[in-house]
Amino acid sequence: MHSATLRLAARDAATADAVRHALQVELRDGPPGVTTKLRLEGAEVVADVVADDLSGLRAALTGLARLGGAALGALAR
Repeated sequence: MHSATLRLAARDAATADAVRHALQVELRDGPPGVTTKLRLEGAEVVADVVADDLSGLRAALTGLARLGGAALGALAR
């Protein structure tokens, strides 16, 4: 098992919650063998990722970072 934590900082808690919700919808299509739990810590979305192998972990983290970054960018406008 391999694990990592990704933190995405938003400007406020409401924005972080919107990003968490957007990411939660996408988790259904994640790579096989990967479990991701999302939570809020103030104005941060925290993703705890556990994967069976390193390639699954990399795929999950890359997807979360890209989608989270896009959501943060869209909400900043």
